[in-house]
Order: sequence, then C-alpha cells, then structure tokens
Amino acid sequence: MDYTVEGGLMSWAGQRTFIEERLSDNWATTPISYSNVDYAPVANSSFIRLTVLGGDTIDASFSTSRSSGGVVMEVFTPSNIGSATALSYADSLAAIFEGVTSDEFVFGTASLEVVGAVENFFQVNVNIGFTEDG
Repeated sequence: MDYTVEGGLMSWAGQRTFIEERLSDNWATTPISYSNVDYAPVANSSFIRLTVLGGDTIDASFSTSRSSGGVVMEVFTPSNIGSATALSYADSLAAIFEGVTSDEFVFGTASLEVVGAVENFFQVNVNIGFTEDG
C-alpha cells in the first residue's frame, strides 16, 4: 500500500505503519501493545506500549515539505524488582530508532522519562522525535 500523500510525505497511517514494522522487526523481548488494539497485561510480566505522535508539517524549501512527530515507547516491568530491567529494555528500544536515517525518516536522540509505579508495574518511557522530508 502506498502511504504517500500530496507533497511526497507519508500519511500519518503510513508513518505509524513504518514505525510499527521497524519495532516489531527488531523487538521480540516482550509483547508490544499497539494503539487501539486490545491488550491485557499479564501479572508479573513485562510489556511495552507503542504510541506514534503526529506533528507539524512545514514547507522546508520551495519544493519540499517536512513533517515531524514522535515515537513513545512505554516500558512496563513488574513492580518491586528494581529498575534495572526497565532501563535495560529502554536502552535496547532506543537503539532501534535513535539516530537512524532511512529514505523517509530521520530519528533523533532518545530521552528517558521515569514514571515510576503504575498499578502493579514500574514504568519508564522512551521518547524519540523524528522528521520526514517529502
């Protein structure tokens, strides 16, 4: 399916598909929860949740548009086991996207947000911005 829209940029659905496929092709450590797909966390098990955020589109030059957005990967590990597992997962997830350049995308530097205890889990978020030129 061609997700390119006017101006040569991908649609938001195309951006999401590209990012979801990159993650699923490079991550088998835990289950992945995707936006608007039912997922029931399993007690005492880790998982990640992926959210792709669309951003602004600007005219980067006379004939090129630039779209920006973000990738948020929420890492959930069982509570009361410390933070080492969550941080290790965060490092591995960041490496899948951080600094990666493809024909469509340039991913920036990852940042880490420690959320802490959420229900029966410990949560950290990995945030990575991206741009796409078309």
